[in-house]
Amino acid sequence: MKPNAILIRNALLIDGVRKEPIEGVSVLIENKKIKEIGKSIIPPEGSEIIEAEGKTVMPGMIDCHVHLVVDGEPNYLDLVMNEPFSMGAMGAIKAVKNVERYLPAGFTAIRDAGSPENIGVSIRNAINAGRIEGPRVLASGRALSITGGHCDFFPPWVFGEAIRKQLTGEIVDGSEDIRKVVRRQLVDGVDSIKFCATGGTMDPVSTPEVQEFSDEEMETIIEEANRLSKRTLAHAQGAKGIKAAIRAGVGSIDHGFILDDECIKLMKEMGTFLVPTLSALYWEVKKGVESGIPEVTVKKSERLIDLNIQSFKKAVNGGVKVAMGTDAGSPFNKHGDNAFELELMVKNGMTEMDAIIASTRNASENLGISDKTGTIEEGKLADIIIINGNPLQDICLLQNKEKIETVIKEGAIMVKKS
Repeated sequence: MKPNAILIRNALLIDGVRKEPIEGVSVLIENKKIKEIGKSIIPPEGSEIIEAEGKTVMPGMIDCHVHLVVDGEPNYLDLVMNEPFSMGAMGAIKAVKNVERYLPAGFTAIRDAGSPENIGVSIRNAINAGRIEGPRVLASGRALSITGGHCDFFPPWVFGEAIRKQLTGEIVDGSEDIRKVVRRQLVDGVDSIKFCATGGTMDPVSTPEVQEFSDEEMETIIEEANRLSKRTLAHAQGAKGIKAAIRAGVGSIDHGFILDDECIKLMKEMGTFLVPTLSALYWEVKKGVESGIPEVTVKKSERLIDLNIQSFKKAVNGGVKVAMGTDAGSPFNKHGDNAFELELMVKNGMTEMDAIIASTRNASENLGISDKTGTIEEGKLADIIIINGNPLQDICLLQNKEKIETVIKEGAIMVKKS
């Protein structure tokens, strides 16, 4: 029988709001929400009691940038070449398996930052309908790209135009086409609009430093998204394209590998989030061509990795709002291992508390769900994890799934290991 309420008792509380934890705190959960936080709480009769002395209670983690349809395979292009006519079906199967890895890893929300055939939207809907279990999913649909840009992987003679359009992003050129595509995506039910402001590392044709959409085209994308209150995110790696996206009003710069001082100034002025995805380049460089990653990708990543770290440090020191994201699904960047990103954040200049806040409160603000989740506060949905130990002393605890003993999503215990 489902308990009337849940009382987590005598924990170390990291609430995502304060900069310091609080010891000996209890949290009462009732009707999906956090009912009360305090030192001495009398629970309703029939409540489930979770004794949490020596353990840490914190908000469920949130990853702002994942790709559910890929598994971390070394070469996405080979994958598509081998399965061009079943990519939608195979992508959906992978997405179901991949999304199931998140709750046991302590993640109660994610954003799917691009998938063919709106698979991310379907996964979100299936979870909301109770058909499969997983975290809260916000879906971006297919990324917008210029012809010959980062998400225009294949020339039409490889598969033919119809198949090519299924495998790539939304290929659009000019403001008139952009308005039609953004409006269609909004009808399709996406939560946010993603566009490629610059080239990237994973394709054989684009250059990360080059701005792709024009300033006017980016303004059109964001204008149409804002009109219906949808969030926007830019795949943006080089400084010129980053600045154009910020000026156009984008919600977040995802990757942000090359940030100059003007980028930092603009992000501060505009309140733009940085989603740094440190894990992506780390694994591409660490594994290298011998693992099967294409040489063109490895060379780009080797050129960018030091700049990525320098830019991250510059953003942290400059007071830019950082929201955690991993680019999970990219080569060897596995779903369920996302908390490795926090280790990289701490190694490169963040405090443990700031890395946790980037992965909870800041991430929820970036996704537009901070009124519901991201912090442990009375009245918010109970998206909570209980860790055996203190991640402020060892951030790597959050990578140990055995240490994440309990995961609660919307007041329901989804994972319990002790």
